[in-house]
Amino acid sequence: MIQYFLIKLIVLLPVVLQAQNEVCFEIESNPDPFDPALNSFSKYVNVLDCFHIYGESQISDAKMLHAAAIVAELLDNDEDGIVDDYLLKAELQNSEAMMPIFNFEWPVEPAVISEKDKNFSNFKPKEVIL
Repeated sequence: MIQYFLIKLIVLLPVVLQAQNEVCFEIESNPDPFDPALNSFSKYVNVLDCFHIYGESQISDAKMLHAAAIVAELLDNDEDGIVDDYLLKAELQNSEAMMPIFNFEWPVEPAVISEKDKNFSNFKPKEVIL
């Protein structure tokens, strides 16, 4: 009896683990191709109607879906397809939260920063208090 249980466990464990990592998102074309800030992205994933992921054409579909799965896990811990914190969902929708995925990494040290670009050093992101 124990051997039968162990055999079932060994056979079914990879299936169960794989099922937890399956992503139910679709990669779409960029819905905002005429937006100057987003026109370089060709791929798009909408995560739970409150978070948008944009990717350049060189980004693999697997990487896009992986990013969407991570965002979904953070927003929906019980995996019922509904964001767990409705106030957070509302804030993400109101702020049009998004994440771009680029095909390259930024250099560690910027090559040249002009005087007008230095104004961004005082930039502070909007603080969300829930």
